[in-house]
Amino acid sequence: MPTAPHPLQDYIQKINDPRRDIIMAIYQRYHWQFHYAPGATHNHQAWPGGYADHIADTLAISEAYANADKALLATTGADLGYSPDSASIALFLHDIEKPFKYGPSDCGESNAWRERFAALQSWELVKKEILQKLCAEFGLVLTNDEINALHYTHGEGSDYNGKMRRQTPLAAHVHICDTASARKFPHLHVTKQR
Repeated sequence: MPTAPHPLQDYIQKINDPRRDIIMAIYQRYHWQFHYAPGATHNHQAWPGGYADHIADTLAISEAYANADKALLATTGADLGYSPDSASIALFLHDIEKPFKYGPSDCGESNAWRERFAALQSWELVKKEILQKLCAEFGLVLTNDEINALHYTHGEGSDYNGKMRRQTPLAAHVHICDTASARKFPHLHVTKQR
């Protein structure tokens, strides 16, 4: 666990949405697991606490990309097609199964979710159940775009259709930010020096 405030807290505080307090409450409740779990076992931020680093990094990348998108669109008058604050909420939740998937062996909640995985054989299905639990417990209501972004964070996969888009602009933004953190900067914690 970090001894100084972690950049993730700063990025949560920047969310300009009434649900920011709920996101902070989720972070505070699971703070220990966030700073225990790696971002992945091998592919990105694979160190203890890498999960919190990965989430902070995706939020930093999101801010930079949203500003770049706004600059690109400035002369066209076009809208971003997504809310940067909504992107922050989706990015905060996009890998919410990992603090439990990689949680400590003496954590009852982590063990319960790992048992659920054994039954379902899908971390994506477990993630949906964790999201449902958090939404019910904390009173978090997600928009349809956020639900789409959480479903398509890792791309359209087998849902790809050359004649129709599955990912909304928000989902595409979340996918890009996650990919940048996990594939462009997998061995870095880009917000560490902030």
